[in-house]
Amino acid sequence: MSTRRVLHWPSTGPNTRTGERGFTLIELIIVLSIIGLLVGLGRGSAALQTLEELARDHPGKQALHARLAEAYKAAGRNADAIAQYDALGEIQLDAGQIADAIRTIQSILDLNPPDLEGYQELLRNLRSGG
Repeated sequence: MSTRRVLHWPSTGPNTRTGERGFTLIELIIVLSIIGLLVGLGRGSAALQTLEELARDHPGKQALHARLAEAYKAAGRNADAIAQYDALGEIQLDAGQIADAIRTIQSILDLNPPDLEGYQELLRNLRSGG
C-alpha cells in the first residue's frame, strides 16, 4: 500500500465566523464531491485513502466520519466502519444531536458489532431519554 498522499487538503485558515481552523461548509462540499468523483472513476482506494487522511486531520467533522464509515462498509471493512460510526456517534452526542446519534448507533447495530449488547443498551437509554 502506498503512503503517498493522493490529495493534500491543508487545514484552512481560521473560519471567519467561529475562529476555528478547518473546512468551511463550501470547502467540505467540494472535498466530498471530489471524493465522489474518484469513486465514480473507479479510484475507490484513492478515495478511501483521502477520506482516511481527512478524518485524521479533521477529527470533529461529522460528514467526513460518516462518509468514511460508509466507504468502509461498502468495502466490507466492518470493524473499521463500526469504529468510524462510533466516533461519529460520540461527536453527535457531545453536540446534543440525540436523534442523529440514534441513527448512527442503529447503523452500528446493522453491522452486528462485537459489543452488540452494549450498543443495544445505549440505544435503549437514548430512546428513553436517559
